[in-house]
Amino acid sequence: MIPDLALMISAYVGFRMVEVFLLADTRYVNRASKVAACVLAAVALAVIGFSLLSIMTSSSQIPTP
Repeated sequence: MIPDLALMISAYVGFRMVEVFLLADTRYVNRASKVAACVLAAVALAVIGFSLLSIMTSSSQIPTP
């Protein structure tokens, strides 16, 4: 159950970070702020990917009777 919740939450956050890459330049004050937002979004995607991989691999144990 917990890995399923982690997958749903990470998918939502991942799509929001991808949205940061796709937003128009007019949304930001200047070019530097868009670059900063994209860099932080890329870092967040990397952390999300690593965390999700860790959660999924640690919880994929087959229960023994």
